Amino acid sequence: MHEFSTMAEVVRVVEDEARRRNARVKEVRLEVGELSFLCEEQLRFAFEVLTEQSDVLRGSKLVIEGVKAEIKCEHCGYEGGVRYADDLAYHFSPPILQCPRCNSFDVRIVKGRGCVVKEIVVTLD
Repeated sequence: MHEFSTMAEVVRVVEDEARRRNARVKEVRLEVGELSFLCEEQLRFAFEVLTEQSDVLRGSKLVIEGVKAEIKCEHCGYEGGVRYADDLAYHFSPPILQCPRCNSFDVRIVKGRGCVVKEIVVTLD
C-alpha cells in the first residue's frame, strides 16, 4: 500500500509550507498519473487519516485530478496516448508501453507517471 506513504509525504510537505506561511489549508489539489498506479480511494483514505490530527490540515479537502499516460515513440515520432491490454486475466486493463502506430517498444513516457501537489488553497491566520 504505497498510497499511505505517498500521502504521508504529501501531507508533510503541505504542512511544512502552511506553517511557514502561518496559514490553514482549505484544499490540496493533486495531479496523479495513471502510471503511478496510485489508487484514488486509498489516497483519499490516507489523507483523511493523516490530516485529522493536523492543526493546519484538519477539515481540508483533497481534490485529485487524474493524468492519462502519454508516450513519445523514438522510432516514428508518434506522441500521444497508449493502448490498453484487453485480457480478462488482468484485474484491470494495463497500459501497453508500445507505439500504437509502428509497434516499436522504443518509447519514452512523457506524461502520467507522477504524483504532484498542483495547488494548495489556504487561509492566512
